[in-house]
Formats: sequence, C-alpha cells, structure tokens
Amino acid sequence: MTHLNIEKISLVNRDRIKEEQKKNARKRTLLLLIHDYLENSGCMQAAEALRNESRLSIAEYNVCDNINLEIMLQDFESYYFLKYQKLPCLIKKMPLNNFRQQRPGLRKSRSESKSAMSAREPIEEFGDTNVVPDKVHISSLNINNEIAEYQAKSLELSESFENHSPEWKAMANLIMQDFSKINKSLSWSDVIGHEQAKQLLKEAAVYPLKYPQLFPSASSTWKSILLYGPSGTGKTLLATVAAILSKAAFFNINISTLVSKWRGESEKLVKVLFDLAKLYAPSVIFIDEIDALMSHRGCDHEASRRMKTEFFLQMDALMSSNKLVLFLGASNMPWELDTAILRRMEKRIFISLPDTVSRYNLFEKFLSSFQVAENVKLKMNLDYGELAKATENYSASDIELVCKEVKMNCFREIINKLENYSDCKNAKLVKCVESLEMCDVLSAIDRIKPASTDLVLKYIDWKEKHGSE
Repeated sequence: MTHLNIEKISLVNRDRIKEEQKKNARKRTLLLLIHDYLENSGCMQAAEALRNESRLSIAEYNVCDNINLEIMLQDFESYYFLKYQKLPCLIKKMPLNNFRQQRPGLRKSRSESKSAMSAREPIEEFGDTNVVPDKVHISSLNINNEIAEYQAKSLELSESFENHSPEWKAMANLIMQDFSKINKSLSWSDVIGHEQAKQLLKEAAVYPLKYPQLFPSASSTWKSILLYGPSGTGKTLLATVAAILSKAAFFNINISTLVSKWRGESEKLVKVLFDLAKLYAPSVIFIDEIDALMSHRGCDHEASRRMKTEFFLQMDALMSSNKLVLFLGASNMPWELDTAILRRMEKRIFISLPDTVSRYNLFEKFLSSFQVAENVKLKMNLDYGELAKATENYSASDIELVCKEVKMNCFREIINKLENYSDCKNAKLVKCVESLEMCDVLSAIDRIKPASTDLVLKYIDWKEKHGSE
C-alpha cells in the first residue's frame, strides 16, 4: 500500500514538473514575440529594457520567419469574428479618475522594479518541451471588409457589454447566433414587383441614413412594419435587401431563440434582443412567421402571456427611442395575430401574388440564362407572356419550382442519352438537347400546382379590414 502511495505521489510530481515546464516555455515564447515586435517597430530602448529585466537569451532563441504578434492577432480576430460576428475586446479605456489614482502606485512599482534589477538573480532556465519545431507555417486568414466596418463599433459595444451582468451576456451570445451574415450582392432589382413595399422599406431603412437632414429625429421614421401575404412571395427577401442597402445590422430571429423552458427567461431574451438592436443601431429585427409567436391571447399559458407582454413593452419603448431600429414581421396568417401587436405595427403591407408582368419577369429571370453545361446554352423558343397567363395564382416560389422542374427534365433527357454512349466524356451535350420549347414548360406547369390558391380571397378581405398601407 505504501509503495502504491509513493508511486502515485511520484506521478503527480512528474505531471506538475511538466506543467511548469510548459508554462515556462509559453512565458519565454511570449517575451520573445514581444521583444521581436518592439524591435521591428523601432522601440529599441523598450526592447533593451525588456531584455535586461527578463534576462532573455536572445542568442539561443529567435522568432520564426513567418511568425509575429500582428499576424497572430489578425488570425485571432478573424476566428473570433467568424464565430461571433464581432471583434474581441482585448483592451478598454480606463476612467480618468481611476487612471490618476493608479499613477502614483505605477511609478512606485516601476522604481522598485528598477532597483531590484541589479540585485536580481538570472531567472531559471526554461524547460525544453520539444514541442516547437524549427519552422512553423501558419496561413494567415485575410481580414475581410466586414471586420473593418465593424471594428470601430465593436470597441464601443464591448465597453457597453462590460456594464451588464453575466446572465445578460450569456443571453446576448445566444441571440447573436441569429445575427445574420447576408449576401451583400443583393439589390432591389432582385425583388420582382412589390414596388409599394420597396418604397416603404426605403423610407423606413434607407432614406433616414442617406438623407439625415430630412429626418432629424429617429422617431419620425417608420419603426415597425408587418409584411403579410401568401408564402413564397418574397417577404424575407424584401427584409434582407432593406438591411443590406441600409448597411444595418440584421437580426434574423428564429422563434426558438426567444422561447425557453425556464420560467422568466423568455421575457429576458426579448429584452436583450431589443437592447442589442439598439446597441448595434442602425439595425433591423426580422421575425418570420410572427403569428406563431404573437397569436391571440385567448387560452395561452402564463409564460406565453408574460413573454408577449414584455414584447409589447419593448415595442412601445422602441417607438419613443432615438435609435434607428426597424422591426419587421412577416406572416402567412395575419388573422392569427393579436390585436395588440397589430396596433403597434405602424404599416401593414400586403405582399400579394405576382401579377402578369411580374410573372413574365420571373420566367425571364429563371430561364433566360439557363445552360446545360459550361458555355453550352439552349435556344429558348418560349413565349414568356403565354407562360405568365398560364400561371395565374402562382407565387414567385411556385414559378421558381416550375423552372427548376423544366431544368431537371432537360438534365434527365441528357443523362438518358449520355448513358447510351460508351464514353460519356466525349458525348456532345448540344446534340442531346438543342432547344427549350413551350411544351416543356407547360408540362411542368401541369405537374406543379400553386400552394396558396384557397387563401387569396381571405387575404384581400383581411387587407380591407386591417390594412395600413
């Protein structure tokens, strides 16, 4: 038994020595990197002071060619930004009063350090861990333009985060997972039709930033807009384009993010969401299928009623706020929404099914650039006007599915013919399918039916009673 105890103590002691050696090696690496950065920056006196005080063995160790502190910091910022969509807070400004109070102590510690330098013994030699190769190749991630845009704001935000509790920070990190990275190449031309909705979103999100002299107060702009209509008509695309062109932070919130099984946490998440939107202003909060979250308060559970009440309070606070925050909600069933949320939606815009002209443009958009392979285009013997007439009550999403079915039929025909060739690589794709005919598209239309035909009249009736355009 005694032998086992001695052996256990020996293993623990050996592990402790290894950890100390790793710690010393890490400390040595940090000091050498700082010394190298100081010398490269021209701070020779500071480098010499660091050398004298730390007793660095410059002759024995040297920094690898492709390693320096700046590259390592850039790599860390890139990793942190890709994970959390914000830059890390590494330093923060000290209040002026605290800085003045700390200056006498700082001078005293510096004088004590200088007096101790002459009497100090050389530091113990760092243990050799044999984990650092002669040359280490690190591929530095390129910092994209988004980091530069958010850099100044992230420093300000990090200081604001420090004033909140750890619970608030944990909830903020949860909501920031829905902080959307959007495709910056989208524009209003990608949205076919819906000119009235485009104009309204420009007034709410784009013009206040483009012409600030016309909007002296943020309360003079539209703060909340409801986009309702059949599914697949472009409500989410409209919200995304508005966020892009306004250069606003886009919170594309999933309902599951705001709903928690813990008592009282859903209300807190709602409050943190609006706090973050104000911190990141100008910003856009977008909640799709909002009717699932803000339905009638008839037979709701107590937790659901508390969460809705907090949501209404935050909406009221948003209306009187001077921050440029736009709340966008999208719903396929607006008649399921509670009257309290309808009252707080300043504009309620009907995103209708595309008309004949819009359907014409949609077919032209999806089929005109169709090619079966690289640099192999088909002849389009199509009458887009006839196709638009044949797809009444089709949504933009339905038309996209029709065009996708047409393309897949072409691919099926090509694959069937290619399978008969002994050498598929030498088969000429042009000979397989030479053109796209009207019958090909009409057969696809016959197979794919519109999804929202039954509710068209109900949307029009609800618009007449509750619309605000």
